[in-house]
Amino acid sequence: MAVFSDSHTGTTFHGEGFAEHMKTIEAQNPDVVLIVGDFVDDDTTKEDRTSLRIMQEAVRRRKN
Repeated sequence: MAVFSDSHTGTTFHGEGFAEHMKTIEAQNPDVVLIVGDFVDDDTTKEDRTSLRIMQEAVRRRKN
């Protein structure tokens, strides 16, 4: 199990940084990935919110 908590995408790091962290997590091949806490903040840009799409793609890959 992997837990990714309080990413605050856009404040802590940008969407591309989130994607890089997800690749690192996926490389560990966990049975479950939990993404909890504050994923984005009020001032997170639209571009950084694309990391949500990246997360969804990662979830789809895990289902296959």
